[in-house]
Amino acid sequence: MKLVFHFIVVAIFISGCSFKTSQIQLQTEPLHVKVISWKELDWLLPPQKQFYQALQATCKDVSSVGEYCEIDSFEELKRRFVPAKIDTVGKITGYYEPILYASKTKTERYKYPIYKVPDDLVQIDLTSIYPELKNYRLRGRVVGKKVVPYFDHKTIDSKKIDAQVICYVDSKVDAFFLHIQGSGRIILENGEEIFVGYADQNGHPYRSIGLVMKQRGLLQEVSMQTIRSFLEKNPDLRDEILYANPSYVFFEVKNQRATGAAGVELIANASVAVDRNYIPFGLPLIIKSDKEFISPWVVAHDVGGAIKGAGRVDYFFGSGKIAAKRAGELYDDIELYTILPRSFFDK
Repeated sequence: MKLVFHFIVVAIFISGCSFKTSQIQLQTEPLHVKVISWKELDWLLPPQKQFYQALQATCKDVSSVGEYCEIDSFEELKRRFVPAKIDTVGKITGYYEPILYASKTKTERYKYPIYKVPDDLVQIDLTSIYPELKNYRLRGRVVGKKVVPYFDHKTIDSKKIDAQVICYVDSKVDAFFLHIQGSGRIILENGEEIFVGYADQNGHPYRSIGLVMKQRGLLQEVSMQTIRSFLEKNPDLRDEILYANPSYVFFEVKNQRATGAAGVELIANASVAVDRNYIPFGLPLIIKSDKEFISPWVVAHDVGGAIKGAGRVDYFFGSGKIAAKRAGELYDDIELYTILPRSFFDK
């Protein structure tokens, strides 16, 4: 299989056997990198099996991964690829697959809807006229002859919208965190289990309620656990705080567990969400972190509303209490690397 990522490299300098690259173009925005030698990564251990599983999952479902599909050992990887440091400040957070409890019908206990994409939600593509809007997806609804913004989080909760309901969950806070995570496992009253994943969004920008709570002096340390604890202890402030984030996610039923935007079933400690303006799906990445539980070898499988910038990654921990705890607490600086086909530089 030939490489089909569109590599455009600007300003390559060759010194001895090493390369220095100022920028490459993998997506719509240039990625500034410094090509280095494997000797400079003497701290890096060989990939674990879940990294190869993540690559193979990508090869099965994503058509643009090229030579990366042929990696089957660390020796082969080093022979065919060169490492490159992504030259920007790196930041890592974590996410996981939450478990929610729900009913197909609305009851006193189960009353918080998980919506499919509304029938009246429209997307507008103006890039053929305004190329500067190429990184934006405009969403709204038609009122008369005008397109207006779609309803925000608070309005959606307060009125009946034109959307099918997948199910009703028993916790508004759990529903909110499902929106943040982007996918989850739902156990229905009858014991049936369904999987839901991100389908679309209302077009409003994501705003961190943790940051809002810290700015208001409600929290000193921000994590998913401290946010949840505060909301549960202060129900009179719950809605006000949740509605500080106007963004709202719509879901679809999936036939597999937590699935990323690439259509790939996410693999714990090997899948990450990235900013797709810079990083294409299927690109292997290397994370240098001081956290022992962070596996350095990962693959870009997903996106996230708060994941912005070339050095920004959201690390998938899987499901369960440990995954939830680690995901909720992780917010750290990192160094981020990728690997580029040696054959490209041999041209």
